[in-house]
Amino acid sequence: MVPLFQPLGDDYLQTLLDAMQSIKVPRDNLVIRKGEQGKTFYVVCQGTCSARANGRILKKYVQGDYFGELSLLKDEPRAADVLVDSQEAKLLVLEREAFCRLLGPLQDIMKQQADRGYSNPGNIAFNPMWCSR
Repeated sequence: MVPLFQPLGDDYLQTLLDAMQSIKVPRDNLVIRKGEQGKTFYVVCQGTCSARANGRILKKYVQGDYFGELSLLKDEPRAADVLVDSQEAKLLVLEREAFCRLLGPLQDIMKQQADRGYSNPGNIAFNPMWCSR
């Protein structure tokens, strides 16, 4: 599997990173609420999060994993809650407008993955230096 950001050149990747904000979210706080309209895409820099629905953990997210893309790609409400499991999570956040503009070249890849029933088959080409903001 090709890591999600691998097709992007260094200059393009830098433009993408410049558009992302870094946030810290404490344990047990909601990052995404099921049923809300999606406005953001997230990349986990540090810590862990989990997608949950109906009292079940659907997926765990660790450093380099991303989430929130399904609602943006399909223009549908969020399918699950995402909560922080670790003491704190540091996340990179990309708003819908920038997501559509900057990740256009990758949207087909993400749609294909979503159509296969999973949003993130593995780690993106992650560099911990991205989180040194």
